[in-house]
Amino acid sequence: MNRPAALLLAALPWLAGCPIPQPLAEVSKTAGGTVTPPRIVVEAAAAGTVGTLDGVVPYDPTCTGPPPPKFTVRVAVIDDNTEEVASFRWFEDYQQTGSTANPLYVGTESLPPPTVQPLNRRPVPDLSYWPSAGISPATGTTSHLLELVVSNGFAPVTNPPATPINRAPAPGYEVQVFRWLFVPVAGAPCP
Repeated sequence: MNRPAALLLAALPWLAGCPIPQPLAEVSKTAGGTVTPPRIVVEAAAAGTVGTLDGVVPYDPTCTGPPPPKFTVRVAVIDDNTEEVASFRWFEDYQQTGSTANPLYVGTESLPPPTVQPLNRRPVPDLSYWPSAGISPATGTTSHLLELVVSNGFAPVTNPPATPINRAPAPGYEVQVFRWLFVPVAGAPCP
């Protein structure tokens, strides 16, 4: 037997006793600290065929139908805790004034635990979206900011509300946010 083969055979028992650490979903369930939120998969965050991964989407405000123009916003989240229910919320031109959030708050929807492989990836239902007409109160322009906020523990609606309104995590939880900025550009492709 040659010398390298003998060294390899001698090292095999040592290598067998040295397991490689693996990430576990249970780590996110430990007490003390925050519960790891679902993560938004950036490579899946696209708005129709003109969306870019950096979140800037040009649109021509003069596009008309029929059918009315809409962007299909697609996104997925990864959640290593495959047993929990995650939630998502959509906002357009979010701003907080006093005790309300303005304007478009689409509402909370749930992402139940997945039943097909891969079990840690959950698609968010597609959103058909066209930027609102008029000036955005958040930016003062005709650009519009669409936001997806994802968590496995949103704060309950209370009076006074947790801040930021409709976006705050419950104590011990976190949120993830992805934003698309829809910018009016004359002659941009219509969706």
